[in-house]
Amino acid sequence: MEAGYIINPDYRRMGYAQEALSAVMECAFRAGVHRVYAECGPRNTASWKPLEKVGMQREAHFRQNIWFHKDNEGVPVWKDTFVYAILSTDKR
Repeated sequence: MEAGYIINPDYRRMGYAQEALSAVMECAFRAGVHRVYAECGPRNTASWKPLEKVGMQREAHFRQNIWFHKDNEGVPVWKDTFVYAILSTDKR
């Protein structure tokens, strides 16, 4: 199962992402899900810190695996991705 979040700028850095992740993981594991994962940009510390706080582990750092837009000359701007995951059997 994949988890993700977007927090309104007015409510960032208040612990809501961590609280929501914890609740989603608890419900997922109770329902029998074995693994929850999330992806984020390495430069987006506000995104990956809550993942680590809820016990998710960084499993991968994919280099230049995705692009979101093109530069002024129409060339894709490639971005890196972190992959985090937690298993139902991991300590939380």
